[in-house]
Amino acid sequence: RRPPRSTQGVSSAASDVYKRQVLYMSYKLSSSHSLKAKRQAVTSLISRIRSKFNLSVTEYADLDIWQRITMIGCVASPDPNFPDQLLERIVSFITEIRPDLELIDCSMELISGV
Repeated sequence: RRPPRSTQGVSSAASDVYKRQVLYMSYKLSSSHSLKAKRQAVTSLISRIRSKFNLSVTEYADLDIWQRITMIGCVASPDPNFPDQLLERIVSFITEIRPDLELIDCSMELISGV
């Protein structure tokens, strides 16, 4: 059994210090001609993003559209500029490793009051 966590030195406003954002990214995968090919591309892409950026990311929508990849990731940081910089780095990384993917949309949504 674990001892209870100490709350000493942690204010209730500590969570307000972190900027929490959801990252949305949509890509067109022209080279895919089946859901199986899309699955392989998505699985590989998500795995590489997770390992390089230590980001929680998953396929979010368009699950049955075989030429579109829509992913969602979540990031929390005390640095208010970090999520923007991270999204730029991820998009650059994807463009570098998968030049066949065409960026359709990328955006961020601020999460507040969690």
